[in-house]
Amino acid sequence: MPSHIIKNPEMLEKIKRNVLEERKSIGIDIKEKIMVCMGGGCIASGSQKVKETFEKLIVEKGLNDDVVVCGTGCLGPCVKGPVVLMKSDNTFYQKVTPEDCAKIISSHVMKGKVVEKLTWKKDATQAPIHKLQDIEFFRRQKKIVLRNCGEIDPLSIDEYIGNDGYFALAKVLTTISDGGINLSKLQSFPIPGSDFKYSFHADMEFDEIEQFNDVIKKIKPITEHLKIYGVYKRGGLPNPSKGGAYVS
Repeated sequence: MPSHIIKNPEMLEKIKRNVLEERKSIGIDIKEKIMVCMGGGCIASGSQKVKETFEKLIVEKGLNDDVVVCGTGCLGPCVKGPVVLMKSDNTFYQKVTPEDCAKIISSHVMKGKVVEKLTWKKDATQAPIHKLQDIEFFRRQKKIVLRNCGEIDPLSIDEYIGNDGYFALAKVLTTISDGGINLSKLQSFPIPGSDFKYSFHADMEFDEIEQFNDVIKKIKPITEHLKIYGVYKRGGLPNPSKGGAYVS
């Protein structure tokens, strides 16, 4: 979690660059990033203990600078849990127990050898499939809302920013600010009938209606949805052009 207050798009860009640089270092400066699924199904199967065992072994073997363990959102096949993804080469392990962690560390991490018994098996022949992208279960999917699941730590705001999180909102807010409009209130509400999707509702104050119209023209092309609920006069002000608007 960032310890800083994000005040402008430039700060978002800086955080994103740092995250992308860290990702590039996997396999170079950082030997391995072990992604342990922490979705509901895997937690029920014991993934919390698996994650803790990996973390303990890494300390015991002095691999703190070379290996990172990260909990992720649901990786997919709950019936195969706990599942683990080795980020350096995308090897996918299934039904991993705490006892298996030592073998993964000693074989995969330290020697670069895949632990065959824990890999996905092809239905017809039971032949091992190492890579996540080669598994038929995943090849049939195109994740949209959950596209970052298994890719980032859901508890890290920095990692979300590394995947362009908050950039669209920052662009809209910057456009409003640059247009000389005061944003007196900003709220988010879930969109009815759309899981995991939210809309932002803003109360804007302006001195000239032309200011408002100009900003609306600029933000309309960069928003998926734009609705003006109403424009009103700000009470007690002698200039009739001064007003406000409620927009989502």
